Amino acid sequence: MLPHTRAIVAKSCTFQIQYRHRAHPLDISLTAFPLTSLITLLICLMMLFTGINVGRARGCYGIKAPAVTGHETFERAYRIHINTLENAALLLPALWVNAGFVSDRGAAALGALPHFTVEWRLVAINGLDSPGLVELLEETRAEKFDVVVLSIGVNDVTGLRSPSQWMQWQNQLAKVIQTRFGPRLLIHSALPPMHAFTALPQPLRWFLGRWALEMNRQLEVALSAQTKRKLHWPLPEAVSGGMAVDGFHPGPLGYALWAKSLSKAILLDQASSSS
Repeated sequence: MLPHTRAIVAKSCTFQIQYRHRAHPLDISLTAFPLTSLITLLICLMMLFTGINVGRARGCYGIKAPAVTGHETFERAYRIHINTLENAALLLPALWVNAGFVSDRGAAALGALPHFTVEWRLVAINGLDSPGLVELLEETRAEKFDVVVLSIGVNDVTGLRSPSQWMQWQNQLAKVIQTRFGPRLLIHSALPPMHAFTALPQPLRWFLGRWALEMNRQLEVALSAQTKRKLHWPLPEAVSGGMAVDGFHPGPLGYALWAKSLSKAILLDQASSSS
């Protein structure tokens, strides 16, 4: 035997091992949670469907991967797909934790709750008055929306358009919006309190404020018997502390309060219409 080497002798042995299965308290069998499994399958099918929809949009509008921009309809389909994946990443673990520790029915009820994806479009150009907005909307691509929020009138006030003429343009806007976008609800946002616009000197501020108030009054009367058109008033706190430093536009707080109030109005209308 050479120096510095070692001999390794292997001896064959026969082992008999017996396994005894002990159920772990967290062992999960899909058959034990049929409802949760069904909800999981439906969520996976939804993710698959939105992914296929993105692929169709790519082919329809000639957008090659990995690009994620290029056409508004494709971008909307892509955002819906991504939002679905993000929500599923949070929902599925919570679903199965609930099933394992609470109940199959409770988890299935959680997964079956309605989930919504909000898609929105802003159509606006600085300096537009009501006739200009009618023209812009007529040139905008028609598309179905559930809710439309209409905010127009400050430039009509500064242009001294009479309240009666302004009302005629609001009705024209409502017709164009219904024809091209078909919303179940059109929310007219009331004109802001122009008497609080510190950028305007007195007595012009008082005069334009009264003009805007008369427009709001006529709009309120016209919409009082409407079901698909409603008037939304800005919150008092959005007026008192929500103005921008320029004294003419809403600031961050004003926009946040306005959006929160609008959201509540939309949800309340949806709840009342579904009940």
